[in-house]
Amino acid sequence: MAVVHQKGSPLFGQAINYGLGGVACLVTSFFMVYSSMDFLHVIGIGVFLLSGYLFSQCSRRCSGSWGEHKALSALSKELPDQYHLFVNVSVHEKMESDMVVVGPNGVFLVEVKSFNGTLEGGVNDGKWVLHKVGRRGGRYTKTIKNPLGQLKRNIAILSQYLKLERCSAWIDGVVLFPNDDTDWFDGVPDKCFWEAKSVAKHILCFEPRRLLSENLMGKIITSLEKCQSGSAMTLDEFTDKKQALQKGRA
Repeated sequence: MAVVHQKGSPLFGQAINYGLGGVACLVTSFFMVYSSMDFLHVIGIGVFLLSGYLFSQCSRRCSGSWGEHKALSALSKELPDQYHLFVNVSVHEKMESDMVVVGPNGVFLVEVKSFNGTLEGGVNDGKWVLHKVGRRGGRYTKTIKNPLGQLKRNIAILSQYLKLERCSAWIDGVVLFPNDDTDWFDGVPDKCFWEAKSVAKHILCFEPRRLLSENLMGKIITSLEKCQSGSAMTLDEFTDKKQALQKGRA
């Protein structure tokens, strides 16, 4: 079983905040609608609609948090104990990766997407289309960003961060869709997986140009632990350090 370096999911905290906000709005709207002042009736209806929005945001984040928890539990069991699994890694304030795995054969970034429905899109498409069926049987579509684009961006940022930490290594990445209700129109794109077991197999079978030494693995692990401390760099700080490194090599 992999060694798990866990930090609380921000999605869970966000879900609680949205849920509490929804409850507060719902109670407030009740008193406004039944107030003797007519103008409060209209405001109360608006507050009631706001509570519906807040509850929907709470539901989305609960789903995402549960998907991350499910993926973490399954992936940690599938990987052997020489692998280290980091949760919610933030290099800087504008970047957060769901999971990073460090093992003898490299560093692996795993993005978790908890979608329900049928996805349509390819590796090079900027946008994907999510086809869903509502609770009453109605069909509708939703446009989403291609998660492979986010994966590529996060790999580049993490790679640069490890260079700044003097422990650079090759980084591979995948996107995991843990929900059983996720499907594709034209086959699963490259670097996308349905099951944590398949992600673990991909990681274990990955053949790097060279294996990571114990010393290098230790440095990478220490560097990633910094990204879980809750004190991520600002984007400006990260940019300044990156430019300083580039000037030093010039």
